[in-house]
Amino acid sequence: MPDKTSVYILKVGESPPNWYHRIGLQPLYRSDEERDKPIFYHFWCIKGAKEVVVIDTGIPPDQTNNVENYESPVSLLAQIGVDAKKVEKVIITHLHSNHFSGFYLFDNADFYIQENEFRSQAKHNAEKKFLREKALLPPQLQEDLKDLSCVQRIHYVNGDEKITNDINVHLVGGHTPGLQAVSVESASGTVVMCSDIAYLYRNIVEETPVGSFWNLQQACEGLQKVKQIARSERLLLPSHDPLIWDGRYPLLTPRIAKIA
Repeated sequence: MPDKTSVYILKVGESPPNWYHRIGLQPLYRSDEERDKPIFYHFWCIKGAKEVVVIDTGIPPDQTNNVENYESPVSLLAQIGVDAKKVEKVIITHLHSNHFSGFYLFDNADFYIQENEFRSQAKHNAEKKFLREKALLPPQLQEDLKDLSCVQRIHYVNGDEKITNDINVHLVGGHTPGLQAVSVESASGTVVMCSDIAYLYRNIVEETPVGSFWNLQQACEGLQKVKQIARSERLLLPSHDPLIWDGRYPLLTPRIAKIA
């Protein structure tokens, strides 16, 4: 039931100074604003009365290059009473490494991912030299995809689907071909984890897409879609914004906030 559902955001680490500039990213499309801020690396956890669902995997300990102030997803989950090895459902929003490369930390989980996302990243991009070597599929990510493809617990999702009674995934695309947002019904209202359709609150409020996108029109439509799903902008969660930690949500620790 929603009144027994808790939603947490957990911070794995943050980027070095001027990271956006160094890798050429624009948090706001065609704008140099916000590029001096650090990227914060987050994942989410939904604790219901009967089960736990993790959204994205966080960054694992063996892939912490260019990650400062790091703490492992396993340690963070333990602080809210969750054993990563006992989690049975993990929703992967998209196949960029800081969102899925820790999949092997969840030994007993089923993984839910848009079929188009998996097939596009694992096959079509691998055939394109620039995307393979420079953009979406660096060598480590290729290996992660191969390992993930060997996991027999992948559930392919097509479009908007219900994962549990209170949790739904919503195909938004834009940033990647099969990016999915996740919504959950809670006592506070409908919480939406936007993933990388919005790096920052400014993306949501101004409906300005991030500068890294697969399809610009989809990115714009995706921002409108997540705003229609949530009942309050307070319950729309961008993926990388340091402002998440400015006091708008109760802190359990400096790295864990309770959203609802």
